[in-house]
Amino acid sequence: MLLSIEKEEDTNKNQDRRFFLFLIFTFFLSSFSYSSENKKQYDNWWTDRPVDSLYYFGVGRVDSKDENAPQLSHANAVEQLTLQLFLDITSSSKRDIKEKDDISIKNEYDAKVEVFSKSQLSDIEIYLTRESDNIYYTLVRLDKKKFQEYRDKKVKDIIGLYDLGVYDDNTVAKLQYFVQAYETLLKVPDDVIYHKDKNLRNEIPNQINSIMSGLSVTHIPRNLNGQYDRPIGDSLVVLIKRSNKTKAVKGLPINFKFKKGSGRFVEENVQKTNRVGRVVNKINRIDSKERQQTV
Repeated sequence: MLLSIEKEEDTNKNQDRRFFLFLIFTFFLSSFSYSSENKKQYDNWWTDRPVDSLYYFGVGRVDSKDENAPQLSHANAVEQLTLQLFLDITSSSKRDIKEKDDISIKNEYDAKVEVFSKSQLSDIEIYLTRESDNIYYTLVRLDKKKFQEYRDKKVKDIIGLYDLGVYDDNTVAKLQYFVQAYETLLKVPDDVIYHKDKNLRNEIPNQINSIMSGLSVTHIPRNLNGQYDRPIGDSLVVLIKRSNKTKAVKGLPINFKFKKGSGRFVEENVQKTNRVGRVVNKINRIDSKERQQTV
């Protein structure tokens, strides 16, 4: 019998080499498996919107002949993603359909999506693009964990602003807090946000309406006469007091606009009521030829 005796050092080298090759082979298999799974997950994403436990997705599609196709397709995809968020997260859609007509439902969601799309969701990323059969496709995605962090921060802000409004005795400050809370509320796709046993989605608008209904607004004069393309000499005076008319409201923002007709004011910017609740403005020019106009 012929025996070949290897040195211990050579044996260790061979074992190390085999182990190294085993690691490379294992890594290759795992990488191949991951790549195949990842590719399969997003097959045909341009026709079937992907569903994933980690991300929300939106797919945009526009005519590729349009010179702004990438931008329009991206905007389309973001709109679909944000609409999907409202449909996924809120539970109000089915209930609302029973209580309202379809048009009001669509208008409600359109308004929410418009506000939400303009909010600071910089975490929505363009993931894939594709051009096929004269159509430009864009796939965008939003990390669900990051969105939850965004939502939690907004809810915290809403509750904080609401509490400030409840405990502040100043009418203008209360109104400002509640309006800020309501504007933030529009950026959070939730049917209900409970705080101290109250649904803030209903409670905050109720607080705003309560404050506004508690104000007395007096216009001086009630009627003015003017001519087209000319200024009006008489001043427009607005007085804001509490409904009992015993206390003036100071610091309330007032903006003059034409509800019917058109024209220009001496002061186009927002003004605030003075210590007696008074704001004064003048019409600098009448731009409309309508016989009756309303400010």
